[in-house]
Amino acid sequence: MPSISISNRQKVFQQDTEAAGSTTRTTRRGNEAGELFAWHLRPILAADLAAILRIQAACYPAELLEDAATFQAKIDYAPDCNWLIEVDGDVQGYLFTHPWRGETPPALNRGDVAWPSDADCFYLHDLAIHPAARGLKLSTMLAGHALRWGEQQGFKLAMLVAVGNAPAFWRKLGFTPCTKQDKSLAQYGNAVLMQKIL
Repeated sequence: MPSISISNRQKVFQQDTEAAGSTTRTTRRGNEAGELFAWHLRPILAADLAAILRIQAACYPAELLEDAATFQAKIDYAPDCNWLIEVDGDVQGYLFTHPWRGETPPALNRGDVAWPSDADCFYLHDLAIHPAARGLKLSTMLAGHALRWGEQQGFKLAMLVAVGNAPAFWRKLGFTPCTKQDKSLAQYGNAVLMQKIL
């Protein structure tokens, strides 16, 4: 899919609909050339894993990649809080989240994680936007949707591991580095554990 430019000032219309207990959002916006594109945010299904693996490979180095079984385990554990975003019908980004407990982040690329039954925070595990669709604010749309969902579910705290240059993005959304940086962060390379009060 070709890269699409957008002017945030030229919003044409937005429509929210309720479907199967989750919110899907479709928006059409115009760029400076007068072209339109539509984005659609919906829950992740098992059938989406091939597209997710494609996007992941385009965004992360090999040492940070997770396999299909790990993603499927996240869907099985928390099916209501993993989302993808489509642009003109093509999957261009995703966000995996789940309930979690404590300040030790989940092991990377492990589908056999001991998922907590007494979670105390909402964990944003993996946000990725295909390079061809960057600049469209898709990451902000996904993150904002997830944080609203977490707050609606009664979570008081959101946490995540920001890798590479991502801390700057998350700071704009109100996240700050945790006082304690768990030693298990080494598996994520150059990474920072961050949190946000909901």
